[in-house]
Amino acid sequence: MEGLLSSLKFPLSYGHQEFKEHWPHTPHEANLVIQSLHDLARALFGAREDDAVVASFLEKRGLSILVEALLALSTPEIIRAQAWQSLCLILLNVEEDVFQRLIIGRELDVLWSREPDLRIEENRMNFVSCLKTVSMRIDVETLPFLMTDSDIPILRVAMAYTAHEEALLRTQARNAMLALFSKMKMGEEQLLRTALEMAKCRLPTPLCTLLWQNWANMAQAAKNRNAPALQKWAFREEDLWDHLAELIKLDITDVTQMVCGVIVGSLVWKLGSLTPTDVGVNHSSAPFVNSDDFDSEPMMAVPPPGALNLSPKSHTESTASLSADQSSLEECASFTACGLGTAMKVAETFAIDMASSEHCAAMALRTLATYAGTLRHAGIACALMPLVELILLPAIPSGSIRAMADLDAGCITEDLLALTEHFVAGAMEDSKFVARNHEDGTPPTHEEEEAMKKNRVEYWQGMLHGAHSMVPGRDTVPNPFRAAILAKMGFSRDGILPAQLPLRANCNTFSFQSLLDDKTAATLAIMEFERAYPDLLEHTKLLAHSAPVDPVIEEPTQLPASETVPGTFAEAFAWFLKVGGNGCSFVSL
Repeated sequence: MEGLLSSLKFPLSYGHQEFKEHWPHTPHEANLVIQSLHDLARALFGAREDDAVVASFLEKRGLSILVEALLALSTPEIIRAQAWQSLCLILLNVEEDVFQRLIIGRELDVLWSREPDLRIEENRMNFVSCLKTVSMRIDVETLPFLMTDSDIPILRVAMAYTAHEEALLRTQARNAMLALFSKMKMGEEQLLRTALEMAKCRLPTPLCTLLWQNWANMAQAAKNRNAPALQKWAFREEDLWDHLAELIKLDITDVTQMVCGVIVGSLVWKLGSLTPTDVGVNHSSAPFVNSDDFDSEPMMAVPPPGALNLSPKSHTESTASLSADQSSLEECASFTACGLGTAMKVAETFAIDMASSEHCAAMALRTLATYAGTLRHAGIACALMPLVELILLPAIPSGSIRAMADLDAGCITEDLLALTEHFVAGAMEDSKFVARNHEDGTPPTHEEEEAMKKNRVEYWQGMLHGAHSMVPGRDTVPNPFRAAILAKMGFSRDGILPAQLPLRANCNTFSFQSLLDDKTAATLAIMEFERAYPDLLEHTKLLAHSAPVDPVIEEPTQLPASETVPGTFAEAFAWFLKVGGNGCSFVSL
């Protein structure tokens, strides 16, 4: 081991011009260096039980030799490729205690902090593979050694690759980030707080941009009838929803707030295209709402990403003061406002095309179906509850209508924050209904999982019964989204008749029809909601029952005076039973 490290130290010192004479200058010398790099990884892997060999590698800081060669711009590409492969093998195969000692030695910090040459695809793959390996293998106790000067370089790099064009890189980076956050929940609070602040500044913009790009590309593919392109972008959209669902499942309140802000600012914004222009939330009306039209809380313009502090805009020249409880709202809503503001900022680039599209309603409903299906498969169906209440209940709070108008106008208000926090509460509620591993690490039994599912359904039922008890009045209004969806499905405002069930769609969300036909898209959305919650139609009062026919009440016949008393009693008794509503009629006793 010492011989290998000595033979590699100077030939790989491409960052130091004074050692230039030791660099390999011929193909033969380069091949010798490549072979030594290969032997280094093999020796360390083969001698995992030999403490002397491992101690030699650690003492001579063998990892630093590899990292230095990877960071030097003058390193020949064939040597760089082998150095990446050797580093991957070492990080993946060394014993657990050796790996933690490598992290404590901070030899990898410089690799995440600087910018290695990753122009070659294979090098990028190896780089992200190393990043994922470290994230997966690191212990909670060793996590603080990843932090340098209020920064976590490895997490910053992982976030940068979460929206990468290449699917494999994107997936590995997302898994690395999720693993780090999961472990930080159990570690030092300061480390988690630093990671969350980094996420607030770095995650929403690439995620929102990727989401809107997928929608725009899908619309273009549908317009051109390009089936391969449509499937490509539809898979990417589904992949992104999966990632957002995994972020929610971290069960970190700040992360959930940020993700729900992105969802409301993107998906819920699109749902505004369902309503007529006179409701005040349709995207085809511009400007959509004036801040002076509402007697609600002060509004504020959308700040740029990274500077999303709540600063209300007054209706008058003087600065409006916040209400007594606004300070607590501001504190808990900072991540929510970040997600909302970023989503609205990104939407500005695409809003004109989306609003002018004749199929914007169908695209919004199809996206809703995809989102609902993703959350259902992820096992966090409670996150769908706020959407069910918003678009399917007979009446909704007037604040929700104001929130939609504020969203369309690009203003963050208390109404909009309250709507988004309702989404957060629904998403966080699912943590109560997840069957987790036991303390000894054994997975939950099938009976435990089924019990949790039953509890979730009972929670849904209770929430919907409480929500749909609202009737239009001073604080609630008839739901315009419900009426619009029923109309697009071809049903009356009264609802769906039992004879019109079950709902059927002759395609899926990867078809042209789901993007171009309102009825198909709406049917797919309701079907996905119903799969998540089988009693949905009944509990949201979407089922319209045929009006019962009033029974024809026959007055007792006026009997002739000559008729006997028993005959009069029999007829009167038969009339009494018929009016009683039991459906039977006796003509005699």
